[in-house]
Amino acid sequence: PAGGVYSGTGVTGGTTFNPSISGPGTFTITYTYTTALGCINSTTRTIVVTQAFNLTITPVGPLCTNGQSVTLVPSVAGGIFTGPGVNGSSFSPSSTGAGTFTITYALPGNNCSIPATTQITVNPAPVVNAGPDLPMVFGYPIVINANSSAGTYLWTPSTGLSNPTGLSTVANPTATTTYTLTTTNSFGCSASDAMVITVTAPCIDPSNVFTPNGDGFYDTWRVINGSCSKQVMVDVYNRWGSLVYHSDNYSNNWDGKYKGKTLPDATYYYIVRATLIGDYQITLKGNVTIMR
Repeated sequence: PAGGVYSGTGVTGGTTFNPSISGPGTFTITYTYTTALGCINSTTRTIVVTQAFNLTITPVGPLCTNGQSVTLVPSVAGGIFTGPGVNGSSFSPSSTGAGTFTITYALPGNNCSIPATTQITVNPAPVVNAGPDLPMVFGYPIVINANSSAGTYLWTPSTGLSNPTGLSTVANPTATTTYTLTTTNSFGCSASDAMVITVTAPCIDPSNVFTPNGDGFYDTWRVINGSCSKQVMVDVYNRWGSLVYHSDNYSNNWDGKYKGKTLPDATYYYIVRATLIGDYQITLKGNVTIMR
């Protein structure tokens, strides 16, 4: 019946039990009341108070935006993580981008647990572009011009490079090579990009004799022997310095004639100006003999 009084540890005001006063433990609460006939009666109830506890999350980071997802570790299993970049018990820095993010962990239905929070900092990864793949003629170096955000730079392998720690470097590999540029910024975040230099054998090799007699063997003058060139210009002179042949884009097709007329067997003098793949330019001078 109403009108009675509660008593016992943790009871305040005769009607309220306060667990913050009782502390943890098992407590017997007594309710004393007067019956309609004026008799005093009482009843009891047991209350169990569990010690409240703080949940914690093992600290994470700092991380980089291009880093792998990390596993979040709580002090007590069975709870739920919430916050940006969270998927189950994983945190993905690539999904959040750069910034500082608050992650919360709680045990639903457990009123004695105090939720935990932690902050995870995600730093920006550098942006790296090693540049396009490039062709190169063996023995003729080319320049690699890379682009990257600020940081320290390292090319691997360093073989054949004039400056393996710079964005711009002269490359002279002896074989086709994949070069990887890695940039590390002030946050300690790294990113890499690769490019390939394809090395081609030299192909400008003017022969010193040809026999334009129509027998199908060496009937034209061979200057180009391979596929390393973009353009080949040829000038041929006789012994008196007169121009007897010119081509802006030679293709091994001179048959020993000048203006449609057969030139006499003799030694002639040439200047070959070639633009190689990689835009390297070379000039060769020498002589060639027509022999029928």
